[in-house]
Amino acid sequence: MAEKIELVVFDLAGTTVDDTIHGLPLVTVAMTEAFASRGIKISPEQVNKYRGMDKKQALSCLLKECHEIQMNNCDSDKLKNVNDNALLDTMFKDFKLALNSHLININKEIPSTTEIFYWLKTRGIKIAVGSGFPHDVVLALVEKLGWKNLVQYVSSAEQEGHSRPHPSLVHSAMKHCSVTDKRNVLKVGDTVMDVEEGKNAGCQTVAVLTGTQTESTLKQSNPDYIINSVADLPKLLEQLPC
Repeated sequence: MAEKIELVVFDLAGTTVDDTIHGLPLVTVAMTEAFASRGIKISPEQVNKYRGMDKKQALSCLLKECHEIQMNNCDSDKLKNVNDNALLDTMFKDFKLALNSHLININKEIPSTTEIFYWLKTRGIKIAVGSGFPHDVVLALVEKLGWKNLVQYVSSAEQEGHSRPHPSLVHSAMKHCSVTDKRNVLKVGDTVMDVEEGKNAGCQTVAVLTGTQTESTLKQSNPDYIINSVADLPKLLEQLPC
């Protein structure tokens, strides 16, 4: 067991950032609009399966899924060039445009997040945040929510060059924060991908229930701990054996 938690790596949307637009997560709204521009309807449940991934990779998975559904249903195939990188690049641009158009409406944190960041900081515990969102969106969210001077490391799958569950972001945060023992690192997130990322990095994992994935879904990834929200993190840390 860890001697002392030195670093906590947080996810953004659904974990520390309230990204809901009209009751749906920002990424779901933006993905839906990107597909709708090509006359294709996707459901929130389809998008939810790929939560936590790099968003371009998630788009690629959704494109292939929609293509298979159309072929199986003998529908006219609107995605004939599903394996064409040019199509994926165009869809990703559409997604980013939709994302940025709604970003102005994202200005709320998951309750108590800033308070928890201060609690960690006063105890000498370093903070990193990361996301599958495009890197410019990640930076904008951190700036908008006033966390720039609270967190020691900000990154994204795009910045790292690897999507979750690859542990690159956690390892980069450890290197930046001069933390060498992975047992002294806590990864906190609201998706299976977050938990798997933490496990692949060799650190302890905490799943929170403020995102779109259910407790039963999260349990399948065997996180070390499950808490209702980041507000419960101090209580958990105080209970961890030293």
